[in-house]
Amino acid sequence: MASIGIFQQKLVIDFSYWDGKNANVPILVCLGGEAPIEYWLDGIGIIDKAAPQFRALVVYIEHRFYGQSIPFGSLDNAFSSDEIRDCLTTEQALADFAEVIKFVKRNITKHDSPTIVIGGSYSGMLAAWFRLKYPHFAIGALASSAPIFSFEKLPIENEYCQIVARDFEEISKTCANNIFQSWNMIDYLASQPSGIDQLTKTFKSCSPINSSEELKAYLIRLYNFAAQYDGRFNTWTRYFCNKIGNRRNNDILEGISEAVSGLNSFPVCNQIAGNVSFAVDSESIQAWEFQLCSELVTPTSCSGNSMFQPQQFNMDLYVKNCRDKYHIEAHPNWISTYYGGQDIKSSLKNFGSNIIFSNGLRDPLSRAGVLSDISDTIVALTTKQGSHCLDMNLAKDDDPNWLKELRSKEIRIMSQWIKQSTSSKASIVSLNHSIKATITWLIRGRGLVWETLVRVKRGENGWTSSSALGNAPMGCKKGGVIDPFGINGRVSTREDEVISPEPETPSEKGEECYLRFVSKSAICFDPRLEKEGVEILREGVIVPDREGMGAVAEDVECSFFQRRARTGCAMWIMDDKSFV
Repeated sequence: MASIGIFQQKLVIDFSYWDGKNANVPILVCLGGEAPIEYWLDGIGIIDKAAPQFRALVVYIEHRFYGQSIPFGSLDNAFSSDEIRDCLTTEQALADFAEVIKFVKRNITKHDSPTIVIGGSYSGMLAAWFRLKYPHFAIGALASSAPIFSFEKLPIENEYCQIVARDFEEISKTCANNIFQSWNMIDYLASQPSGIDQLTKTFKSCSPINSSEELKAYLIRLYNFAAQYDGRFNTWTRYFCNKIGNRRNNDILEGISEAVSGLNSFPVCNQIAGNVSFAVDSESIQAWEFQLCSELVTPTSCSGNSMFQPQQFNMDLYVKNCRDKYHIEAHPNWISTYYGGQDIKSSLKNFGSNIIFSNGLRDPLSRAGVLSDISDTIVALTTKQGSHCLDMNLAKDDDPNWLKELRSKEIRIMSQWIKQSTSSKASIVSLNHSIKATITWLIRGRGLVWETLVRVKRGENGWTSSSALGNAPMGCKKGGVIDPFGINGRVSTREDEVISPEPETPSEKGEECYLRFVSKSAICFDPRLEKEGVEILREGVIVPDREGMGAVAEDVECSFFQRRARTGCAMWIMDDKSFV
């Protein structure tokens, strides 16, 4: 497919632990999923533990059509063209990741730096698929809670609701039984005159509930969410059961309503009616729903042997709804065709290596994951108490020992991959992008410095002085630099001199000289200085190597901002290159 446009794709590069351009220093790449990349930036447990141990560079890549990586600025604009919208695919997302990794290796690290891709849930599937499709870009993959067997009519389709029910039963059998009884209570009330009005009032809905099915669907999503993301200490299932477990008869619905209201920070009312989702933003919801229609078709049913009412998945209705909403045909078999589906175990065994599949067995999606070793190098790590992507959560001092041990096992395995990796050049293939990507860097971390190179010419009135420099003169003088910024200014007669963060005694060159300013923060020179004999030759970020030396990154716009981050200062660096 020919290129049909350019969009900005966001990545975050964390230099906090990086040991420089050393062939043995790895790159840990967090693959974005169905949310803005900021979702991951507060910390990923396994990365927080592995990066300092490996002295690794950490790269976070945002998924196309999410966050700030949406073509044409908004999803409405992108989805206004079927041709653009149809570029939201897993295939294209993997190609994006490959391009970004190639970009990082060309511009920051070494081309043969061992790279490990990491993801959770949907991005966990992407990590496993990336290792299969692009083994020359990554030596291994960690796929946390990756439900790669979720597609087509697989035998696990009834097990999701059964595991949800089991999680609640382990907290309180009375609680699970009360939830089971509540469905018939809701149906009965809805069938009575003014019954819907009574349900709207009982559950404090912000707008009238349309039907019992709407209310039940909302509650099912809450219970599923509670079980799937139950945390280290079963926080959410305990919360619900504390509200529901001791209720009797008609008081059961009041207990459920109290639990629902307690989830809101400002419980004036509950947003029950309408298409309600717990995603982070409306555009992410829309993009994810499109993916669920276009290729990520995941049948789910409930057989009735649980705390839920029986419910069968209707593929014909699912396909019709996708056609009505997005004017596309759902492709329930595509993932299985492209990545392997039920046969992916054979594909992994025959063609794959170096993949960790981690799963917590209290996660309802775990039954769609890899729960036993496929080979010596494709291993399954399971925890009986774990929930969804728990190893990806921010590591804390009070994490239970089984969670700490899980992360330790993952690090030991990844360490073996790094030791076994060779320095041979990867075979870089030419990728066929249907949308080019313009990279936006967010660089943060210790060890970065900002370098500005200027040429100063002596004017009729002597060396330049400007209010832009705080009314201080800037220029060359024997024995040093007049440095109005109070930083390590440096003067030299050679523009191509090797960069050093240390100042040294300058040499003079008649009526002009070159000055290098090296700082831990960005210096944005006022363009007006050009009229006063100051010519800005280059400004950019120095990426230091192990000896403290470095090379300036591509020429960049001088714009930066402060944000809350573990390492303090963050700078936007805009690279106006696009790659095919």
